[in-house]
Order: sequence, then structure tokens, then C-alpha cells
Amino acid sequence: MKNFVKKSLNIAIGKSRPVSLIHFVTNRCNARCPHCFIDFDDPVTQSDALSLVDLEKMVKSIDNTLMNVNLTGGEPFLENKIEEICRLYLNHTSIDSMFFSTNGALTNKIIRISEKLSRDFPDTIFTFSISIDHIGERHNSYRRVKNLYENAMSSYHKLSRISENVQPNITITVCDENAEDIEEIFETLVVKEGVKSLTANIVRDEGVFKIDPAQKEKIFNSYCKLIDLIKKHKLSYSGENYLGRMMNHKEEVMYSYFKDIYLDPKYVLPCHAGGGLMGVIYPNGDVYPCETLEKKMGNLHDYNMDLMKLWDDNDPLRSWIKESQCHCTYECAWSYNILSSPKHIPGLLKASLKK
Repeated sequence: MKNFVKKSLNIAIGKSRPVSLIHFVTNRCNARCPHCFIDFDDPVTQSDALSLVDLEKMVKSIDNTLMNVNLTGGEPFLENKIEEICRLYLNHTSIDSMFFSTNGALTNKIIRISEKLSRDFPDTIFTFSISIDHIGERHNSYRRVKNLYENAMSSYHKLSRISENVQPNITITVCDENAEDIEEIFETLVVKEGVKSLTANIVRDEGVFKIDPAQKEKIFNSYCKLIDLIKKHKLSYSGENYLGRMMNHKEEVMYSYFKDIYLDPKYVLPCHAGGGLMGVIYPNGDVYPCETLEKKMGNLHDYNMDLMKLWDDNDPLRSWIKESQCHCTYECAWSYNILSSPKHIPGLLKASLKK
């Protein structure tokens, strides 16, 4: 790990510099998932994205505490500059891993880029989280893309054959559409498709999407069933490296918390989003503490693309998050709240060292 001591001290003690960024490289998408939070009818959604010149200035401003960037969208591989954006982070920041949230439709482009990046940056772990909501035509119909399931599974299998530092993963978001079929979906993916790495998300109120209250308990019960199956079959992240083992332990801790708070929302751990350990960058340069809060940290254009100046200008927001005991079920924020928790650090370290 690059800058191990500085990164560790920031996570465990300082909690004031970015460890992870979720970067929406585009809002464009070839799918129209019913549970998506993006309002595609809003003109602001399709506003101009940051140029490569702007992005280079922003990336070069980031402190060397950054461990991971999650490139998402929309569909990130629809962004024409996606490879160049990847290389900016890889060449100018201290990241150890790069995460892609994708629907897996653009197989040829995904494979071409991943082959080049994995070869040029062999010490970086590239994780591809490929979304699957159902099997076959049910998945295609739900996401409104012809042959999406077939292309997504092709992307998964081709990625799995590239190299050790390319780690594909199937992510199921449990929602009303698939809640009653979750065991069948799991069995098909694991037995028929041969999926070796699988994680679970649970749908949440965000943006233009709202959960039907009448369906919430059904969704929750299916989510619990799915995470029990994942644990039983040991299908989370790869256990071949320290990061995968740590992430697996983190997932188990997060799942146990979600079982307690999804139907009965409450504060259980401090949140370090927003000028703390993580933040979210949108295509137009807006920066938010997370995907669920509507309190904007600022826009990069107003800070001459200097993310650290923007970051340090958010003491009031950090104080509000702390004093209000802000809480949610946003998996990305939860990941770093667990990783930075004195309560859980010993278990995480033990898990990372255990082969």
C-alpha cells in the first residue's frame, strides 16, 4: 500500500482527508432501471461534464491519503474519456484500488480498457461491480436493454480471465422486482453461471426513486436471505489478498448492522462523509458528502478545481453531520465508517492478515 502510515493514521485518527471518492463520470445511461435515482427528464442531469483539463487539475490537488476511487454513473463506460480519467487517478493519486460500477453492457470496451490498465498498473486492484437484478429476459426487461443479461455475464467471465489484479463481482440490488425470486437468482448465478464473487445491496429512497412502504419488509427479508446465502457459500470479495479479506469482514459487519436498521432507522456509528473520509463528485463538478444528502459541499469550478480547498471549506457541514447523528443505509459511506471505527479496526486487521 502506498503511503501506508499516513493513510492508516488518517483513517484511524485524523478522519479529515479523503480516503475514497465516488466519481460520477457521466449521467448518461443506456438502461432505465425503475429503482434508479437519476432524473433523466431534468435538463441539469445532462449538463456539461468536466473536461480532461479540469479533471487533471482536480486530481493533482488530491492529498496522498486517497486509497480508492469508484467510477460510476450513469454507465461509466459510455463516457468517451473513461480510460483517460482512469489514468489521471492512477498516475497522479495514491490510490491502491479502482472500482467500477457498471451494467456490463459494453463488453468489448470494458475488456479492452481493463486489459490495458491491468497491464500498465499491475500493483493496482481493479474491481468491476456488475449489476444483475434478475435472470435472462427478466433482467433485460427490467433494465430495458436488449441482451443486457447476456452481455453482463460475458463481461464478468471475460474479466475473470484477464489477470489477478482484475476482480469482477456481481452485485444484486434487492428490490420489489426480484425479492420473491432471490433464491432462484442466486442459484442460477452461482451454479449455472459459475459466479465466484457476489455481493448484495438493498434498494433505498434516493433522488426520484421512493420505496413502496408496503413492500419494504418483503424486500428486507429477501435481502437477509441473500446475505445469508453469500456468507454460507463464501462468495464476497477474493480472499487471495489482504484487501479482499478486509472487505469481506467489512461486508459481514455492514450486513449485521443493516439487519438492525433497515426497518428501524437509527444512529449506530459516526458518519465521516463530507469533508471527512469520503465524498461524491458529480459530472458537472458539484461535490456532495454522499449520495443521500442534499447538502452540497460546493462546486469545483468555484475553487479553481482544487478539491482540497473545497474539502477544507466544509467545517459547518462536518459539524452538522456529527451533531445531527446523520444515519442511512448508503453502502459506500458505511464502508468507511466501519473501516475507521475503533470498535471494528482490530477485527478488520485480523481478517486482513488471516490467509
